[in-house]
Amino acid sequence: MNKPRIYMDSGGVSGNTFSILAEALKILNDKNEYDTAEKLTKQVLNAQSYDEALKHIREYADVIDLKGKY
Repeated sequence: MNKPRIYMDSGGVSGNTFSILAEALKILNDKNEYDTAEKLTKQVLNAQSYDEALKHIREYADVIDLKGKY
């Protein structure tokens, strides 16, 4: 099964960690995966870097950077 896609611009507002997390949470909540959404939130909030946060989000969605940086 293909993961949903989240498009973001790493140089803009949509590249903000919390913006990307919000999109991922919307996807999970729409699928009634509330426990997974809570787990992901904790993982992202405890991440030590932007790259680590993206790694966690990418477990549930394909994050595509329109600038190609990430």
